[in-house]
Amino acid sequence: MRSVLLLILGLVVGALAAFKVSNVLHMRDAYPRGVMSVMQHHLGTLAQAARQGTCPADATQLHLQRLQAIQGDIVPAFAKDVGAKPDFRDHARKLEDAIAAALQSPPADCPALQKALSNIGGTCKSCHEVYR
Repeated sequence: MRSVLLLILGLVVGALAAFKVSNVLHMRDAYPRGVMSVMQHHLGTLAQAARQGTCPADATQLHLQRLQAIQGDIVPAFAKDVGAKPDFRDHARKLEDAIAAALQSPPADCPALQKALSNIGGTCKSCHEVYR
């Protein structure tokens, strides 16, 4: 009986410890995941607007400006892992250029927005193929 109670107690303590360690490891990567999640939100919102055929220039420009602001956090967010690699920095620079190009000549209609999103998405995809 005593052995069974000690076994159950050991399993409970082990499960709690594993849960705590899992949470700590999960929180360690919160900043990089947050940066990518926010970028994904803005790209997704723009893509949805383009699919629906509702591409107001002011909302489009706002999301592109936010993408540009968040893009600056990519290299610092991944500094521990791959942020110091020159190739990673090149991918980040290409993304910055694609977003800047979209902002220099803001998409006035949905086909122009889809073209801009294709350029931005292509740079995201090329980096994700290597580093994801």
